[in-house]
Amino acid sequence: IYISGNSSNNTVAFAKNVTLSGSLPIYISNNSTYTEVNYLRLAVNTSTYQSALVVENGNANVYYCSFTNHPRSVTVGSGNGVMTQAGGTAWVRYCYFTSMDRYIVSLFNGIITADTNSQGTNSNIAYLAYGGIIQVQNTGLTSVTTYSTAVGGLIVRPSGTTIGT
Repeated sequence: IYISGNSSNNTVAFAKNVTLSGSLPIYISNNSTYTEVNYLRLAVNTSTYQSALVVENGNANVYYCSFTNHPRSVTVGSGNGVMTQAGGTAWVRYCYFTSMDRYIVSLFNGIITADTNSQGTNSNIAYLAYGGIIQVQNTGLTSVTTYSTAVGGLIVRPSGTTIGT
């Protein structure tokens, strides 16, 4: 399954020609097919911790997307970018995150590989592993990249050091 915007938007940047917005723009669940999400701006409209892209018991490759909270006047404190849970996996590459509380979140039994030049600004937590696993290939998400783990979550940093249990 391909969910694609405009392929000319192939840079790590906020601006994209195609925007999907709402309280949960994309939810991939119970899916064994190959899923790719590309060249989109996903704007989650929330004052809670809802996510712009959720992968549950499925998998997704996410390339050249940007993630933000809408309205953009909300700078931090609400919304997540990419979240996996309940056996969901995601490979996040060349993405841009802004104006959200958490950018990359892995909940119970979720796995995320954060790879290749993803960037971001204005987050409280860049990576959160809450009972899930995140493998970080680079740390470009914020000027001061923040990691947080809870409930047995594990984050493997680019150096190979781990955070969590």
